Amino acid sequence: NLNLIDMKLFHHYCTKVWPTITAAKVSGPEIWRDYIPELAFDYPFLMHALLAFSATHLSRTETGLEQYVSSHRLDALRLLREAVLEISENNTDALVASALILIMDSLANASGNGTVGNQSLNSMSPSAWIFHVKGAATILTAVWPLSERSKFHNIISVDLSDLGDVINPDVGTITELVCFDESIADLYPVGLDSPYLITLAYLDKLHREKNQGDFILRVFTFPALLDKTFLALLMTGDLGAMRIMRSYYKLLRGFATEVKDKVWFLEGVTQVLPQDVDEYSGGGGMHMMLDFLGGGLPSMTTTNFSDFSL
Repeated sequence: NLNLIDMKLFHHYCTKVWPTITAAKVSGPEIWRDYIPELAFDYPFLMHALLAFSATHLSRTETGLEQYVSSHRLDALRLLREAVLEISENNTDALVASALILIMDSLANASGNGTVGNQSLNSMSPSAWIFHVKGAATILTAVWPLSERSKFHNIISVDLSDLGDVINPDVGTITELVCFDESIADLYPVGLDSPYLITLAYLDKLHREKNQGDFILRVFTFPALLDKTFLALLMTGDLGAMRIMRSYYKLLRGFATEVKDKVWFLEGVTQVLPQDVDEYSGGGGMHMMLDFLGGGLPSMTTTNFSDFSL
């Protein structure tokens, strides 16, 4: 049931918003201009996500849209909670599209004082955006790995098949994995039995593909795609795992700072990402990444990171 404002927001998406998504190299026009608007009429949760993001963009130049941002976001999340209980090949793309749009919308509203500017956003903690992104990224976790039929298969898939050709059988290491951050140099060379192998391999791909399309979504959805072994290490306070996430944080912040002037929905993120992760207002150190992953552990507060400063 679209009212006149909703129709205006839909038109705004179809004429103004989708080009900003493709300009940020988040896939091409065939998805955001053609596929998504059409799909939205079949899946109300996607329509609400699309309208929320459109309202966020339009609120940069027009006032009085705050309630539409919040109401459409809440409706999208409410309907998504129901939809993820019945995942099928038919609704997978709609679920993924909704998650990606909500991630971009959360990033756009990260600072809480520029793009929407209402009371509730201004009163949010600086870490609130992380929980919003995490909530949306959880949907990606639920539907991942994606079928090759999905329009989004090449956007958020984790393809590490190329590593099969670079194994050094003599010493049991992955020869192509070259250290990209001296703060974790002692973790190299990476053995085939290393619990960090998959995570370091994917992080290595992120570093090498920094200038390729869809990198924005890849780098922000990285925490949602952590393999279970690494995630277990991280959540139990493993120092190596936490140092790897520190390295990821540097990549994340560096990229966001580099492109914020070109990508409107990243402007707010750079305002709330401290230059040093230990300055993170959610508790300092790796509490930020643990917030991203769903909550920290008391043991994290006693870990000494003085030898591993950024």
